[in-house]
Amino acid sequence: MSAEMTAVRVPQGAARAPGRSVFEGESLSHLTGLALTASAGRPVFADDRWFLDVTGAPRSTRRTQKTFDFSLITNPRWRPVAKEMVVALMAPGHQAVASLPHAFRSPFKVVSANHLHQHLVSWLNFLTARGVRALGEVTQDDCDAYRLDRSTRRRGQGTVSATAMTRRLAPVLYVAFYGELFSTDAYPPGFLPWNGRPLKDVAQDDDAPAGSITPPVPETVFQPLLAAALYVTRTLGPLVEKEWATVCRTAAESPSLTAQRRGNLGPQALAAMTGEIDRYVRTGTPLPRLAEHHIRTRRSRGWSEHDPVLEVNLAPPWPVRR
Repeated sequence: MSAEMTAVRVPQGAARAPGRSVFEGESLSHLTGLALTASAGRPVFADDRWFLDVTGAPRSTRRTQKTFDFSLITNPRWRPVAKEMVVALMAPGHQAVASLPHAFRSPFKVVSANHLHQHLVSWLNFLTARGVRALGEVTQDDCDAYRLDRSTRRRGQGTVSATAMTRRLAPVLYVAFYGELFSTDAYPPGFLPWNGRPLKDVAQDDDAPAGSITPPVPETVFQPLLAAALYVTRTLGPLVEKEWATVCRTAAESPSLTAQRRGNLGPQALAAMTGEIDRYVRTGTPLPRLAEHHIRTRRSRGWSEHDPVLEVNLAPPWPVRR
């Protein structure tokens, strides 16, 4: 471990005596107003691990995006700090949060709060690795070192973009915004990382990679691609639009699928269709029935209740060749 990591710290402000959180004893559903599923259990603020599975959330949301694990924070004194910040982001209307001058006024959704939580864990554990034992010891040098550390790490072969850097640095600044809320620790009084500069500017400093990590498309590729795109939109587009209008007009005038397909079958397909109908007649086999929701769709499109083929599945079981 380097000398920098083991240097003696001189606290910049008095350490905050541990107190009782304003959220203590409350359930997460009550604090945030979220309707949680039965699988989420009944998470409460005191838990070090929350599973916030919201009713009606997109099925694409991964389980890890709903899980908040505060036990990953090495210094137990900072776990309440992290939990208080996450609750404050999701419940800006809470009386204790609404009175904070720099608090966000729109609630974070679970996934957004989870991303912030992950970066907050990284920031707090980075401080622990640097020998910081209390948030009152944090200095601007720590913030700059963290920015440099986050900017020089790589994903695959690409450097970190300015947008990603802004997200990674967000909790460094947010700890200052919500300091008055924290019950166990806080930055030194009046300390504001980077003197309150916008994070997007901090993320684009000279020694932090900025901008898109995707190289520009060569002209030899871009120009033919652009020409093809313009041909599709300017030449083919109006023709396709005209044909589509004709199809829609025909469908509106002839809601029966049979009427739509009349005259569109070639000789082979017509012979195949006739043979298949003859087979149904010879064997006495009932015509295939549509699913109920398709029948309702036909009615909504104007099919008559007395149409003999209202409930018949007209999808051809024979090979269609035009």
